[in-house]
Amino acid sequence: MKCLKCDGELHPILKDGQSYAQCDKCGRLFTRHDLKYSAPTPQPQSSRPVEAEPDDDDGYYTMGLPTAIVGWILCALFLMFGLVSGSVLPLIAFIAAAVLVSPLFRNHVYLSGKVWIPLVVVLAVAGFATTPLQDTQSEKIAQKQEAPSPAPKQSKAAVKEQDEEDTEEQQAAKEKEEAERAAQEQAEREEQERLAQEQAEQERIAQEQAAAQAEQERIAQEQAAAQAEQERIAQEQAAAAQAEQQRLEQERIAQEQAAAQQAEQERIAQEQAAAVQANAGQNPFNTYNNPEQQQTTSNYVLNTNTKKFHYPHCNDVKRIAPHNYSEFNGTREEAIAQGYSSCGHCNP
Repeated sequence: MKCLKCDGELHPILKDGQSYAQCDKCGRLFTRHDLKYSAPTPQPQSSRPVEAEPDDDDGYYTMGLPTAIVGWILCALFLMFGLVSGSVLPLIAFIAAAVLVSPLFRNHVYLSGKVWIPLVVVLAVAGFATTPLQDTQSEKIAQKQEAPSPAPKQSKAAVKEQDEEDTEEQQAAKEKEEAERAAQEQAEREEQERLAQEQAEQERIAQEQAAAQAEQERIAQEQAAAQAEQERIAQEQAAAAQAEQQRLEQERIAQEQAAAQQAEQERIAQEQAAAVQANAGQNPFNTYNNPEQQQTTSNYVLNTNTKKFHYPHCNDVKRIAPHNYSEFNGTREEAIAQGYSSCGHCNP
């Protein structure tokens, strides 16, 4: 399409939300109204002016500001009617009418006034026609029938008396509510105190049980220590009795040996026994070789001299002196509690 001022070509542009046609030579802007109703410059060869032919399909249309404001108002009204209609059909009709009167729609899609105005009127009438009536005459009559009859008028004294009764009832209800709330608070406090007492009682019982358990452990330790002391005393008594018996036996043999040869042999034997006993006190190993000491069913074997406990199959058991040999059926902890330590070879 040619420019109205020069021979340049017009091209559609969008500026400030409005559609225009701009000339590529002079840069002038023209609205759709200018292009439809403005005539070009008269040609010299003809005395009759030539009007610009209106073109409904050229795509250029821009409404004025008052028209746009009216369009937006109608659009908002139609949307509001559709939302409050309470039905689907009038909602669709009002939304379609709102779209047709929207300036945003009309700036992009051109429809002749002979087309869109009747279409908007038809859609609006259809929306109003399909909107259900809410307050019909029958509903109004039913509401009047269901409405309670007005109370008869009372005298001022009766009204005052009624107000006083209502006030007393309200005061009584308020006092009752406060009493119930106070009773509920008291019950909650008592429940909290009961729970606190139960928790304190449980803590006290737990402490007593822990103290009783500690006392039992102490008593068990004392009993174990007493048992170890008794065993030690018994071992010392047995060793003393054995030594006394050996002394008496040696004296009896010394008295029975009359001959000098027998006396000399007796003396040599006593010296050897004394040497062996002395060596046994200094070095308890590599002095004896008694494999039968390993043939026992006890849990452990004790060396009362070195305070060591062994497994029966340990090689050190057969080297323990007979007077230092003792069997033990207790546990490892009990042996340690009695002052014994584990052997470094068999590690019981």
